[in-house]
This record gives sequence, structure tokens and C-alpha cells, in this order.
Amino acid sequence: MLYYEKHIYTIDLENKKVISHESILTITNDQSNDRVYVDLIETSPMKASEYLIFVKTELERMEDMKDMEDMESIREEVINQEIISYNISTKEQKRIDVPEFQSHDLSIFDGSLIYFTIVNGQELLVTPYSVVDNSVGKAYTIQLSGDNGDMGGLITTINDGKLYLASSQMNPSLNRNADVIVADADTGETLYRGEVILENSSKEAKQIKVHLHEILVK
Repeated sequence: MLYYEKHIYTIDLENKKVISHESILTITNDQSNDRVYVDLIETSPMKASEYLIFVKTELERMEDMKDMEDMESIREEVINQEIISYNISTKEQKRIDVPEFQSHDLSIFDGSLIYFTIVNGQELLVTPYSVVDNSVGKAYTIQLSGDNGDMGGLITTINDGKLYLASSQMNPSLNRNADVIVADADTGETLYRGEVILENSSKEAKQIKVHLHEILVK
């Protein structure tokens, strides 16, 4: 049996040492064909949060019995996914049951609201969910750039009531720059729309592919 834990640490910044730590989530895996992992949904490092949000994903390894030596014949399929909230003050842990959002992405958490997102044509559908009172807010849409809303993948963050979206990659050879959208996190109103481009327009520069992984807002 395999297991691992998620710990929370208390750090004395003045003396630069760990005061205490405790396990807040234990994951066990007793099936040889299954794999379980847990992601922490990040919040702004500049803002204190009372809650931690984890996404627990269970994967099952599927093998093609006709060709066991071919590694490409082995794939993993999601068989279950859970959203878990942890209250840092009360140490209460609970499962957030929202089956209607199983097909949505969960990548944004502002400390009290989870933002579920899904691309629908040329629009991004955003639905807020409050972990404080367990209620679903009013959904809204944000118009995306590109054909059929194809921004080459999305990276997202939220800061000071604004939702930031950016393409996760840019490819000058395909005339694809990295689009940037800033929207009101409450209404979805677009506040800014722009793009990241390469200043160097030489032939060599156009062969460069740039992958973006994180948005930092000052």
C-alpha cells in the first residue's frame, strides 16, 4: 500500500524556522492499477486565506493486452475526482459536492470563491462557487480571442477583483501571439484586451515557441 500526506507548516519568519507542522490530508493507494494525486489550488501569495482547496484525482491505468511491450498502449483514465476544502482556523475538512461541474476546470480560487471555467465555442463560461456558504453564484461569459476561442491553452489568476487570462503559448511561425484578457471577476466585463508579442521579427525569431506558465500581478 502506498500513501502520502499533505502537511501545513507554521513558520516563524523573524527567526526563520519551522515552529510546527501537521498532516491535514492523507492519501492511500492500495490498487496496483490506480494512481491518486492531489493538487492544491493556489491563491494569491500576497493575501491571507482562511481556506485551502484541494482537488483529488483518481486515475486507472488502462493497458492494451495485445501489445504489452508498447508503452504507448498504456494510458490513464480519470475514474473519480473530488474537491476538498480545509478551514485553517477550525481544521475542518469537507468534500465539495458539485457534480454539475465535473467537466469544468478548477484553477482559480480567491480565498472564498472557487471559479469553475469551461470553454464553450468562442466564450469562456465562468461560474463562481462560495466555499463559505456552499452556494453557486451567477455564471457569466468572457469573449475569447482566436478561432473558436483557441488561445493555445489558458493560464489564469485573480487579483483585486479582476480575472486575468493569458494564452499559455505563442508561436510566431503560425502568427499566434499570446493573448491577454483582464475581466471584472464579478460580472465578466472585459476591462482590457491585448497580446504579448516578440519584438524581434527576424526569421530566426519566428521559429521560437514560447510557453507561459504563470501570471504574476503586482
